Amino acid sequence: MLKEATISKQKIVNAFTELSEESSLEQINTTDIIKKVSLSRPTFYYYSNQDNLVETTLSKILDKVSSILQKYMTYQKGVLTEMLRYLKENHKLCRTLMTHIPNINELICEFIIETFFVKFQNQIRQVSQNNHS
Repeated sequence: MLKEATISKQKIVNAFTELSEESSLEQINTTDIIKKVSLSRPTFYYYSNQDNLVETTLSKILDKVSSILQKYMTYQKGVLTEMLRYLKENHKLCRTLMTHIPNINELICEFIIETFFVKFQNQIRQVSQNNHS
């Protein structure tokens, strides 16, 4: 069972995500989020702030893409289709984040390198070591 803090954080991020699909980030304010999740203002600020919501939301998207791709490190056609479907379903949010995070290309490249290339290198090393044993 999730702790109350985790549930509140998830509600805040989900509300922010929904609102960002309806409005631009500049139009979303703390009051909108608070009303959507039925939290008090102090509770909102205890668990989050509007500045880190963009970062948290981007992390949520990258985590989902990563989990899809890591299901099958062989990168089969179905995995790529699933990832592209997820991105298509969340295209408004992705586009919004891309316009509000100035270095998003670098962040995504860094994420891909850390998540996939390093793991792939480790898998190759492990197979190589097993073959030489």
